[in-house]
Amino acid sequence: MDRIARRRFLYLSTTLWLPGQGVMAYTLTPPTTDVPDWWLASLGAELLPGQDLNQQSFSWFGRTFTLPIVAGPMPGRYLGLRAAQQSLGFPGWVVPLVLARVTTTAEQLTITLNGPTPWQWEERTGVSVLSLVAQLTGTLPTTNPKVTLLNSWPQLQLGFNVARPPRIQSFNNPYRLVLDFTQPPVPRTVVQVWRPGLTYQWSDFTNPKPQRVHLLTMDRSYPWQLVHAPDKKTLTSFAQAAGALAAINGGFFQVNSGQPLGAVRIAGQWRSGPILQRGVVAWDGTQTQFDRLDWQGVLILAQARLALVGWNSGYTRAGLSVYTPDWGSRYEGLTEGEVLVTIQDGYSQLLLRISRGTPVLIPPTGLLVVGRGYGADLLEQQLKDPQPVTLTLTLTPPLDLPNVLGGGPLLIKEGRMVLDAELEKFQPDVKDSRAPRTAVGRLSNGSLLWVMAEGRRGDAQGLTLPELATFMIRQGCVDALNLDGGGSSGLYLGRSLRNRRLGPERLLSTALLLMPV
Repeated sequence: MDRIARRRFLYLSTTLWLPGQGVMAYTLTPPTTDVPDWWLASLGAELLPGQDLNQQSFSWFGRTFTLPIVAGPMPGRYLGLRAAQQSLGFPGWVVPLVLARVTTTAEQLTITLNGPTPWQWEERTGVSVLSLVAQLTGTLPTTNPKVTLLNSWPQLQLGFNVARPPRIQSFNNPYRLVLDFTQPPVPRTVVQVWRPGLTYQWSDFTNPKPQRVHLLTMDRSYPWQLVHAPDKKTLTSFAQAAGALAAINGGFFQVNSGQPLGAVRIAGQWRSGPILQRGVVAWDGTQTQFDRLDWQGVLILAQARLALVGWNSGYTRAGLSVYTPDWGSRYEGLTEGEVLVTIQDGYSQLLLRISRGTPVLIPPTGLLVVGRGYGADLLEQQLKDPQPVTLTLTLTPPLDLPNVLGGGPLLIKEGRMVLDAELEKFQPDVKDSRAPRTAVGRLSNGSLLWVMAEGRRGDAQGLTLPELATFMIRQGCVDALNLDGGGSSGLYLGRSLRNRRLGPERLLSTALLLMPV
C-alpha cells in the first residue's frame, strides 16, 4: 500500500447523523476543491505506478480506478473531485460508520467490514496504530498478544507492538483488511510522471534492512532555488512561502542557533563559507558542479600576513575569522572572550573584546575580524593601532558559480565513488550510522536527481553512507553529494511532505526548492 501522508488523518473533520438512518457518519474535508493524490493515499487508497501525465490509477478495496489529472490551485498533482467521490463511493464525501468484526491468529489479523471505509496505519513512538472509520462489533480476540484495543467508537483504533509493520491488503466480497505479520515487505516501486521532464518515484526494498527511498528526477529546465532562514523554518514553510513545486532539506547547521555549517552562496552572496574541505554542489542556469571545496584567506598588514581559519562561518575555531556584509548586518559573539577589529574602507578602526551574544555591526563596505583563543592575542598585538588591511580569499578548486550548497561527504565524482567521511572530518553520528539521508546527484544525460531515504522506522531503517553512494550509482549518477540527514531529512512535493515522520517537522537553516516552469 502507499502510506504517503498517512500522518494526516484528514477524515476526522465532522460527524453527523444520517437523516432517517440514525447512524453516525463522517464528512471528509479535502484540503482543496480538487483532490491531491497524497490525500487519497491518506485514506488507504493505493496509488499505482504509471507513466501517463494525464491520469492516475489507484486501487481501493480490491477495485482499480483511473482518474484524470486536473489543474489545481497550487503546484501539485490533482484528481477531479467528482470522479474521486464516485470512485470511492462517498457522495458528498459522507462516509457511513461501518461495522467491523476482528478475527486474529498469531500470523494474521482480519477486519471484516460491511462496506469500504477510510483507514490509516501510523507508526508512533512506542506503538503503531491502525485507525478506521468503523465501529467494533463483538470483542477483540486475545489470540494475538501484540494487538490491543485503543478505541472502539466513534472510530476503531488498534495498537500494535511489532518490530516491523505488517503487510496490509484490502479486499471486497466481503470487504476486509488483512494484516499479515509473517510476510516480509514486498519490494515495490511506484513511478509518477508529474510534468514533462519531472518524474517522482518511491521504492520499497531490502538491502538487507527494509528501506523506503524517494527520488525526484528533473531535467535542466527546472530551476533550483537555494533559500536560507537565519531564524529557521520547516521545509514545508520554505516551500509554501516561495510557491515551490518541490523542496528538500539543505546542508548541516547548528540546531540551536540555526547557523549553517558549510558553504551557502545565494545569488553570489556567501551567507556561509566552506568548512573542512567538505563536498559542495554549485550551479547556475546551465551547469552544475560537484566537488570538495577548500579555501585560503589571508589578512595582509603593513608588517605581517595573518592566515584565517574562518570565513562567514558558525563553525568556530581558535584563530582569526572574518565576517563580511554577506553574513548579515551584524555579528553576535559566538564564544566567550572574543576580540574584534572593524575594517572600514581598507583600514582597521576599532578593537574591542566582547562576550558571547554581544551584537556588533558589520560595516556595509568593510568587515569584522574576530579573534578566538590565540587569535584574540594576535589581534591585540598586531592591530592595536589603525593601519591598512587587505583581505584575500581564494577557493580551491576555483568556483565562480553564483549558487553553492555545502554538505558532505562527497559521494561520487565523475562516475567514481569517492566517499571519504574521514577526510571531510565527519563524526561517527554521520559517518557510521544507519539513518535518514538526503542527497543530490547528476545523471550522465545532464538531468538532476534528488534522493531522500527514510529511516528509524520498522519498514524503513535508513541507509549507511556506503549504501547511499551505491544506490546513487545504481540510479546512474556520475556526481553525487550527501546533504544533512537524520531528523532534518525531508522531501516536499505537491503541497505535502512525501516522507513519513514520527514527530513534527524540524526547523531548518537552508532548503533547496524546485520552482515551477
